[in-house]
Order: sequence, then C-alpha cells, then structure tokens
Amino acid sequence: MKLSKTFLAVLFFLSSLNTQGATWEFSTQFSQSSQLVLNPAVEELPKDLGPPEYLLNERLDLRLMADVYLSDAWFFQGHYLGGIAGTLARGEGDEAFSTGLSSGSSRYRIDDLDPEPGDLGDLGGLEALSYQQNLDRFLMGYSFAWGDLTLGRQAITFGSARFIKPTDIFTPQGLAEFPSDYRPGVDALRLEIPLGELDELDLGWLFSPELEDSATYARWRINRRGVDITTTGIRNESQSILGLGFEGSLGEWGWNQEWALLTASEESDIRASLGFDKTQWDILWMVEYHWNQAGESHPDNYLDTLTTHPFYQNGSVVLLGRQYVSLAGSWLAGVRSTVNGQINVNLNDGSWLSTNYWGWSINQDWDLGLQLTVAQGANPVATESGYLLQSEFGTFPSALHLQFNRVF
Repeated sequence: MKLSKTFLAVLFFLSSLNTQGATWEFSTQFSQSSQLVLNPAVEELPKDLGPPEYLLNERLDLRLMADVYLSDAWFFQGHYLGGIAGTLARGEGDEAFSTGLSSGSSRYRIDDLDPEPGDLGDLGGLEALSYQQNLDRFLMGYSFAWGDLTLGRQAITFGSARFIKPTDIFTPQGLAEFPSDYRPGVDALRLEIPLGELDELDLGWLFSPELEDSATYARWRINRRGVDITTTGIRNESQSILGLGFEGSLGEWGWNQEWALLTASEESDIRASLGFDKTQWDILWMVEYHWNQAGESHPDNYLDTLTTHPFYQNGSVVLLGRQYVSLAGSWLAGVRSTVNGQINVNLNDGSWLSTNYWGWSINQDWDLGLQLTVAQGANPVATESGYLLQSEFGTFPSALHLQFNRVF
C-alpha cells in the first residue's frame, strides 16, 4: 500500500490552516567545506581498478530553516538543504569504486526529493560538479495540555549509551560522520506524553513507501532515585527489538548501561553497552565497552554476515565485529573553542578508527570546524571470487574535513 499521497494530503491540509497572527522564524546557514580523503588500497588489485588514492572535494551548502507557530498549539518546522559539490583533484584509481561500509540512506521516508537532481559537468577546475539536496525536516505538530503530537519528517533517536547505542536502529549513527551531531530525518507520527517532571511516554509510527515495511515503537522513560531508566519496544517489519537502558552517577563518575534483544524469525541476538565518564583537568573523559552478538569474531565472515543477516540487510546494525572499546575526551577550551577526540577499537580484528574535532566560534555568526578521521587496519584483498575483508576499519578512508558556517 502506497502511503505518499495520504501523507502529503494530510500535511497540505494542516499547512492550509489560517496563519493570521502566526509567528514566523526564519534562519539560513551557509556552509563551505573542503575534504581531503585518503582511500585504503585493495591488495592484489591494480591501482587503476581500485579506489582513487586520494580525493579533494569541495562543496557549498545553503540550509533554509523555518519555524512557524500558527497558534499556541499548532506549529510547523521545515529544513531544506541544497548545495553544489565537486572534486578538485583525485589520485589514480576508479572513481566509481567506493570504500567504507555504510547502511545507506534511511528507509523510513515515504517519498523524497531527488538527492542529486542536476549534473553540472566540470566547471572552474571542479570535476563531477552536481547539485545535491535534502528535505530533512518537514513536520506539523499540535501541543495538547497532556502531550505533543507530531506528523512529518523529524529526527528520532534512541539509546542511553554515548557511542554505540544498541536500540538506535532507525538511523544508526556512523562513528566517523561529520558533523557528528547530525541525525537524518524520518517520516513518522509521534506522540510524546509527559508523566511527571522527569517521566515520559513516547509512542511512534515510522512510515515506509510500503505499509508492511513501516515500524512502530513505544518508549517509557522514568527517573528513580537519580537514575534514568528507559524501556523500549520496537516492531520493525518482521523483527522485534526490546531494550533497557540506565543512566546515573556514582560519586564523581557518571555511568550508563544499555541492553537490546533483537529478534527476527529464528535469529536472536543481544547487543549491550556499558560506559563510564568523569571530568578531570577540565576534560570530560569517557570509556565504553560494546558487545554485539550479531557481529562476527573473525573478519573472514564479515561480508557474509553483511549480506545475509537480517539486521544488517535492513541497516539496523552497522558494526561488523563482536567486541568494541571506545575512548574519548572532550575539552571546552575557553568560551569559543571545543576540542574532542575519540578512538573506537574493534577488539576482534585489531582495527581502529580515530575521530578528532576542533570547533571555534569566530563570532556570533561565524564558526569553523576541523575534523581529522584516521582509520587503521588490514586492507581488503581482491580474490578470484570477489573481495576478502581482513579488518573492519581497514575498509574505511581517512579524511581531513574543514568547514566554515555562517548563520543569518
């Protein structure tokens, strides 16, 4: 059953409500970014058939953001991102060869804009110039006296852990994403009901183009004796996820723990994270251990798991190993600057991924971000029958990303 016409008709009806006396808030963010990407080599594969040794990419983006308060109860939010992207330089290799393991774009969008509607060719030294776009927020909401109802494209995230969140299966966050706090929007109907000062019931239905591919969830958050407890239930196509998370403190230490039981037909797997954090020398230090029963203990089995395991096929689980350790530090260097460093280690194959970020607020309107991502691990190998992964993060590119933002 196609839902796109029904969905758009409801949004059109809501947006046609009388806007006289409404409060309109508009803002625009301009971004200019440069990215140097160093791809891993594929052993036993000629250079001209493998990924380009390096890529120097440039892009200009404009994000248009609108918040409209139609009355004390009705509200609307929309975010549109459009930009021009191209490549300044590339090393030897096949430009169509991609590296890194990714779950791809979200399946929970009924319909969408063409993400790359225009090929602009080559211009001014830029190759493969294209116009890219993303309608990432488009929602209407109503605030009742007892809760908030929201329909449309919005960010929905789960999890009590800091780095690898076992219950965050709708748009699981990659460990090397830039910016790291960005979460893609999904099409959903959501009801949030406060049950006290710190307690809340959160119910939702996430839409896919086909009704049978949609997902539903219920999340109950309470606070007891200073500990936040979150219970989550998710029904995702033919799969079920039950989650339990805790966040609290022990003296000067903060701690979090999260469990998830993932079930699909005859397959059941447990994912769990346990983390601690403490502020020392004005730096917030964080450590986390993650267990992923759905993953593999040996890299020889990574590709088979990625293509056959139900939780990997639909993008609910991204990481391929069984055991991980994450270490991080965050330092507020004055009132205008922040420094973050993080390393994630796959304990099964010894590969690791380090993400280091420096942010500087130049003034009220301008800010700068610099991120260095370093991936280290055994490179993949080309064989007669295809490819063999020798490590997980050995498939990831390293990158240096510089971005200027201007809000007005």
